[in-house]
Amino acid sequence: ELIPRKVGLQLGHGFFAQVKLFFALNFLCDCHSCQRLFLGLAEDFSYHWGLKAGQGLRVSFFCHLFINSPNEMRFIYLWFFALMMSLPVTALQAQIDESQAGAWYMYFWNTTIGEGPWGFQGDVQYRNWNLLGDLEQLLLRGGLTYQPKGTSVTLTLGYGFVRTEAFGKDKSGVVESRIYQEALLPQQLGSRLYLKHRFRYEQRFVENQDFRTRYRYNLFITLPLNQADLGKGALYLALYNELFINGQRKIGDGREVEIFDRNRAYVALGFSLADALKVQAGFMQQTTDNWSKGQLQLSLHHTF
Repeated sequence: ELIPRKVGLQLGHGFFAQVKLFFALNFLCDCHSCQRLFLGLAEDFSYHWGLKAGQGLRVSFFCHLFINSPNEMRFIYLWFFALMMSLPVTALQAQIDESQAGAWYMYFWNTTIGEGPWGFQGDVQYRNWNLLGDLEQLLLRGGLTYQPKGTSVTLTLGYGFVRTEAFGKDKSGVVESRIYQEALLPQQLGSRLYLKHRFRYEQRFVENQDFRTRYRYNLFITLPLNQADLGKGALYLALYNELFINGQRKIGDGREVEIFDRNRAYVALGFSLADALKVQAGFMQQTTDNWSKGQLQLSLHHTF
């Protein structure tokens, strides 16, 4: 067990080098201990490739078939599985069509309790890989807000539920529970330029992953076009850029993510239907470590 792990890491191929060496050892040695180690790889395959239960069982079946076959048949099975292992991980999953625009439909709300410093905020987001129907994420989020006396800073403690689904016809999903704390600092430059700085810290409990955290910073810029403020009747330009940084790289079972998680750049036109009700339509480019995709966005912003 130690040989493939140490040599595999030394070769710089990590998990896949270990797997290939396990195959080689099992091919050369019929001892029961080696076979037990070999069969234990089925679970590792399932975690590493993000396989569903049925696919994981097929991998387990292949392992049993391999170790219980005569040597002359093992050459065939080994060649077949080596070919499958030579494919990149992403080739085993539906490829994200980066040229296809997605669409996010969102509702944001906030309110205060009387005239005091306490309040609530939340949002509902229905995110699609395409314009409608191929769900990327369903996000439900809400939090308790507090505005310290004599300041314009808003502090929030909240919870989010997120269901993420794969691109395309595969509707397998992953559920995440998320606790977050944030600070929102508004700023005005001159008479017409409105800025907001949002700092958010998340504690993430993602299905089949280890606990991890994430840091986010968002700079919002709002510029009224037809009047000096954002009151009723205002037509305005809305921009933002948000950077996501992972707090940990290891997410369990030998899997890792990059420190850089993603970046979102957004531009939109907004209109104030009332002093406390605004609608925005725009475009957001989301870039991760693996892909970059454009999203149309339609959002309603409600204060009551």
